[in-house]
Order: sequence, then structure tokens, then C-alpha cells
Amino acid sequence: MHTGYRPEIDGLRAFAVLAVFFYHLDFPWAGGGFIGVDVFFVISGFLITRIVRTEIENKTFSFANFYARRIKRIFPALFTVLLVSSLAAFLLLDPPEYRQFFRAAKYASLQVSNFFFLQQVDYFDQGQAASALLHTWSLGVEEQFYLFLPLFLFAAAGAGMAFAGRRFFILAAAVLLISLIISEVSLRLTPQTAFYMLHTRAWEMGLGALLGLGFLPSLASRRAANICAGLALLTLIAVAVFYDGHSFPGLKALLPCTAAALFIYAAQNEMGFFHRLLAYRPIVFIGLISYSLYLWHWPLIAFYKSYTGIELTLPVQLSLLAAALLLSVATYRWIETPLRYGTWAPRKVLLTGMLVMAMGVALTSPARDLTDSGLRTSRPIDADFYKYSPLAQACFLNDGPITVKPQCVLGNPQSSKRALLLGDSHAGHYAEPLAAWAHRNDVALTLLLTNGCVSWLATDTPQDEENCRSQRRQLQSYMQDLQQRGEGWDYIFLGMRADQIFTASAADAPAVWQNLRLTFDGLAGQAKNIVVLGQVPLYPADPLSCYFKQNLHISRFLWSAQMVDCTQFDAAYSAKTLEPIQQKMSQMAADYGVRYFDPTPTMFQAITSARGAQVLLYKDRDHLNVKGAAAVTSALMTFLQTP
Repeated sequence: MHTGYRPEIDGLRAFAVLAVFFYHLDFPWAGGGFIGVDVFFVISGFLITRIVRTEIENKTFSFANFYARRIKRIFPALFTVLLVSSLAAFLLLDPPEYRQFFRAAKYASLQVSNFFFLQQVDYFDQGQAASALLHTWSLGVEEQFYLFLPLFLFAAAGAGMAFAGRRFFILAAAVLLISLIISEVSLRLTPQTAFYMLHTRAWEMGLGALLGLGFLPSLASRRAANICAGLALLTLIAVAVFYDGHSFPGLKALLPCTAAALFIYAAQNEMGFFHRLLAYRPIVFIGLISYSLYLWHWPLIAFYKSYTGIELTLPVQLSLLAAALLLSVATYRWIETPLRYGTWAPRKVLLTGMLVMAMGVALTSPARDLTDSGLRTSRPIDADFYKYSPLAQACFLNDGPITVKPQCVLGNPQSSKRALLLGDSHAGHYAEPLAAWAHRNDVALTLLLTNGCVSWLATDTPQDEENCRSQRRQLQSYMQDLQQRGEGWDYIFLGMRADQIFTASAADAPAVWQNLRLTFDGLAGQAKNIVVLGQVPLYPADPLSCYFKQNLHISRFLWSAQMVDCTQFDAAYSAKTLEPIQQKMSQMAADYGVRYFDPTPTMFQAITSARGAQVLLYKDRDHLNVKGAAAVTSALMTFLQTP
């Protein structure tokens, strides 16, 4: 077995990092480029296992030496990028993005950012305001793998298992298989967990680890090695081009991971043509700088997208590629390499590493306190511009049986007249106007709201995640129980993010509208009046974020003409997006005797007036803030008073 330096593996690293980079640059022909991370996992599992196995067998293994080497390999480039990215965040990000950046930076400093992003970000649905540190999730997974792998191998060696023996191979393969099964099950239940967590990704590194154990015999001939390597490389290219993020990782990740493992395995004895191809010096050089390139590429893209709100064009894509390469070469030459091969004693490296981590964590809080500082902007924003409905915020449902909190019954809780507000956060921003109506009309208004789920549709929609389905089932059970007890409602208000659920292409699909018909049929006997609250007009981009960034100090030098009007409401864009849905909803409401409140005319007028006074009515591109809710209150009250 080949135990020395293997340049073709650096070539495989080059493929992996470029695949990820091209995917993040939004090249349409790299739709599956995210599998580069999976290739990295396989490579890491192979190399680390080979190193630890050899040292344990030679009785030279030391936990202090191992973790010191990991710190020297990971920390210098990582904390350089964190430091520079923190400065960029200070200069370029709006308050919500800025706060999230430094929350993520704290977790990234501790090597556990995968736990942070598990709760925060869908990797495949980030939009233009993607977190600049999102890519550090994979470093967290690898570092956690490095924490447990030596312990596992050391314990096995202590139990008398030979790494190249059948007994240990079966044990390792069983662990790998269990991880793969957990990954597939998690993908169906909690996709975010399947994507971000070690226990659902360990099998990928485990594939490389099985090779690193030295159990498998080498291929018998160069021809067999060439065939295997060629098949593996073509598979990786095809996957990087044709894959998408649907149902990933799980079993879908098995193909690229197996291909990467096959490519490594095929060259254990000697390199064939395809191995020599990836061992070509320029390709190997990209592999050598791949770690720095991986660290730099995503912050550059994320900061550009976030600050400008503009889609990447070819000149920008090429500029970002060139900038990342230059930064990576400089980092590799002057930071990564000197510190990686320095002669510090392991104990000193470990202490320094812990100190750097502690400093990284400690500095995030004071940095976050500068969110609205005059050091960043020439015009701080009114706090109400960011404020979403406090009433709705306190009343979002959690998983499990539904219980109505006392603070979620508004107006006069003792009244015999009862009203119910159902829906997602787009129903929630009507909470204050409806609370004012309930108070004026002596009504007890109950809020049953979900964040990110349309809770009231009669059947599940295909894009729902399990938590949404669960909440919908709980809500339907709750409503049925009330009906069986003879407890009806005088009013039921329904609200939703219509443009995401009833898209222009799906608006005429019978199955989609059948959900609404079933809902109206089911609620007809539970309420005297049913009111559908229409979606508010949409901005093409977040106006509040744009307004803040326009007034950052650095924008005096960077803000371009094409970005100046981003707070101007684009009525044509909103109409194109919502009119087909509004017309259909209005017609269906008429067919079922359901009332439909269209906020569009009121909001068009309010937005025009508020812009002249430099008042913003939205907290983002589609949610009203408290000022926007106040602007729609009078129109909604008039609508409800009209028979």
C-alpha cells in the first residue's frame, strides 16, 4: 500500500473545492457542486485514519501531538478569515445580518458552527443575504470527527483489534452503516439535522477511514486501476453537474462519496492515467491551497450578494474567483504554511489554540454591540422599522398539543363574541389591527399562528416539512374538538404567504386550490364569518436592509447608481407576482361566501406617503413592521364594518 505523499489526492481536493466554488458562484452547469464538501469528507477520513493508524501501530501516537497538528492545520487560516470577515461585516452588513454574523462567529471560533446553522439556515435556500460564515459548518463536522476518531482507534487497539483484521473492519463498517441509516431517516424527518450533524455525516468520512485502515487489497493491474479511476472521476463530474439539493445527503450522497473513495483506492499501488491527470502540477497547486480557497471563497460571495442585492454576472463571477485565488495563495504562503510547519511544542500549541478560541468568543459580544453605532452608519434606523408584531411574536405555536396562552386572547377575553386568527407570520402582522378591531367591537380574538407554516390548509402541501405537517394535524384536531363541543366562532381570519404556496405556475393546479375548497368547506360550520386576509404587496428586495446599507459610511465610496432606488416600491413587480393569486382567491371567496380583504390599494398609498417622510413600513420584503400594521388598521376596520 502506498503510504507516502499522494499528489493525486491534492488533485482530488482541487476538484472538490472548485466544484463547491462554482456552485456558490451560481454557475448553472455546477448545480451539484455542493458535493465537493462530501469529497472533502472522504479525503479527510482516509488521510487522518491512515496517519493515526500508522502512529498507533508504531507506538508513536500522542493525543497532544495529534490535536496540536490539527490546530496548526486549521486555526491559522480560519482565524485569519474570521478576522478579515469581521471587519467586512462591520463595514457592509445591515443590523440583522451583522448580529447573525457575530453569533455565527462565536460558534465558528468554537468549531461548532454546524450546531448554530442547524437552527438558522437552510443550506439550499439562502437567498441574497446568506451568512458569510455558513461554510464553516463543514469544518465543525470535521473537527468533531477528529475529536472522536483517535479515541475510537485507540480503544480498538487497546482491545487487541488489528486494524487490518476482519474483526475491526466489520466493527468499522457497522458504525458506517448505522450512520448512513440515521442520515437517511433524519433526511425524511429533520432534513437540517441530516445535512449539518456529525452523526449523519460520519459515514462519509467513514468511507475514507475504511480505506485508511489498510484492510482492502490493492488492485491487481494498472488497467483495473485506470478503469476504476476513470469511472470514479466521470461519476464525480456528472454528479457535480446534474445533482440538486433535493433529498440530500442521505443515500443520494452515497454515489459521490463512493466515487471519491474508489478514486483514492484505485491508486494505492501506482497511479494510472486519470491519477496522473489530477497529479498535474497546476491542479495539485489548487489542491494545496484548497483549504484557504474554501475559507475565502464563500465570504467574498456572501458579502457581495448581501451588500449589493444583485445577482452574480459573469464579470463579477470571474472577479470573485480571481480575488479568492489571490487571497488563498497569500494565506497559504505567509500564514498557513509557516505556522503549520512551525516547531512549537504540542503543549504550547494547544494552549495557544485554546486562547485564540477564547478570544474569538469573547470579542463577538462587544463587536455585536456596535450594530447601530455611528461608527458604522451616518443615519441610524428607527427601532420600530425592524419591529415585527409583538402580539404575534409571543403567540407562535410550538410542536405538540395546542394550548392557548392567556396573552394570545386579545380584545375582551370575557366576551361572548369570539374570533380566531389562523395562519403564518403573514397572518401575524395583522395581529395589532385585528386587536384594535376586537377591542373596539368587544370581541375575544384568539391567535393561533405558526412561523413558516400555513397552519390552516385542509391537507398537506408537498413542500411542507414534517414540523409543519405536525402543527397542521394538531390544529385540525384542536378545531374538531371545539366543533364537537359545540364551540363555534363569530369570525375566523385566515392569512398566509400566498406567493410561495400558490406560485404563478401552480395557481391553476386543481390539487392546490382543492386544499382551499376543503378548508372553506371544513370551516363553514365553525364560523358565521370567514375572512381571508390578502398578502401585502411585495418588494423585490429588502427595503430596510437597502436603506441601512445605503447610509453606511463605506457606501459613500461603494454605492452605485444601480442600487440607489432599491427602497423605491416596484408596483409592477408586486402586481406581476400577486395579481393572478389575488384574482383567484377573490373569485373563490365570492364562490364560497367568504370575504377577501385586499390590502394592496391601502399599502400602495401608504408606501408612497411614508417614503416622502423617510418612514419604512416593512421589516423585510414581505412582512409589515409595526408602522406598516398601523397604516393598514383603518382600512381593515372599515372593511370589517361594511356588510
